[in-house]
Amino acid sequence: MRLKMKKSLGVTMISLVIGIVILIIISGMLIYNSKSGIQVRSYKWMQNDIEVLENEIDAFYIKYGALPISHKYTNIKFEPQPNDIQEYYIIDLAALDGFTLNYGKDYEKLNGENLEENYDDIYIIDKQSHHIYYARGIEMDGVWYHTNTADNEVTYKQISQPQLTILHCEEETNETIQTEHIEVESGKKYTASTYAKTSLAYNGKNYTYLSASEDEILMDWKDQTITLYYSKDEIGKGSNINMPDGIPDKYQVIVEIAVEHGSFTGGEKTVAIVVTLMSNGVPSENGIGHLADREIPDITADAGYTTQGGTWSPYEPTPSLPIHENIKFTYTCALITPPSPPGI
Repeated sequence: MRLKMKKSLGVTMISLVIGIVILIIISGMLIYNSKSGIQVRSYKWMQNDIEVLENEIDAFYIKYGALPISHKYTNIKFEPQPNDIQEYYIIDLAALDGFTLNYGKDYEKLNGENLEENYDDIYIIDKQSHHIYYARGIEMDGVWYHTNTADNEVTYKQISQPQLTILHCEEETNETIQTEHIEVESGKKYTASTYAKTSLAYNGKNYTYLSASEDEILMDWKDQTITLYYSKDEIGKGSNINMPDGIPDKYQVIVEIAVEHGSFTGGEKTVAIVVTLMSNGVPSENGIGHLADREIPDITADAGYTTQGGTWSPYEPTPSLPIHENIKFTYTCALITPPSPPGI
């Protein structure tokens, strides 16, 4: 009887052990299947995102002939497809609307600095093949996936880069003097003054660069335009006032100094001097100018006249005299009065 009980107990223990082992195996399978299910779901979400983006970008490209892209992205963690030229750009989701993605949330945080170090929950696209990748990737069974399209399904496309148009215009009439079309890259900044010309001839007159519609422009997927304004420049400081000096004429005035019954050092009766009007250290239409001491010529009186006792009209030009408009100063030498004969 005791032997039979021992045999029964042994069978029960073996059954218990087998049951535990089966439970462990089943639990492991459930855990694995659960983890695998999450991974598959994540991968499917990425696939759906990329399919949506492919459709949206194709429509955008057909309409604009360019890609909706912003900054260049080089922190690549995947194997490029054969058709890629490996120039990847962040997809500009702001240019596309009317849909929701599962991933790509870091796009809203981009600030133009340290993009690759700080963010990877973004979608990127190859410049040539239009192949779309998820930068962060999805892990499934130890393998990382960044896209869902085989290379043989990728359409090879020639990208049309955005164009920057430079309009060189006359400031008063806004008439276009010259037009330039510059090939640029999306995601880069371009400075307006880089394209300014020192001088331009237009309708027989000379013009100098004045200002730009904007100092700097960040190119995205759209063609953009910068207008550079030029102002008339036909006079200038120097021995020949009819030579442009790179300062718009509207910031300058002409001061004439004339002499009657005399001449200046070079034998001239009249000299003209260009004075630049300044305000807070920069040329200004409402500024004030001054003659330099060296610009006020010495006077030599004609025979029978003297510089002693002569008069200035309207007043004497001096370095301290503020000048704000065209003006003419005239000095009249005094007549030498012969001495009276003795006894008269």
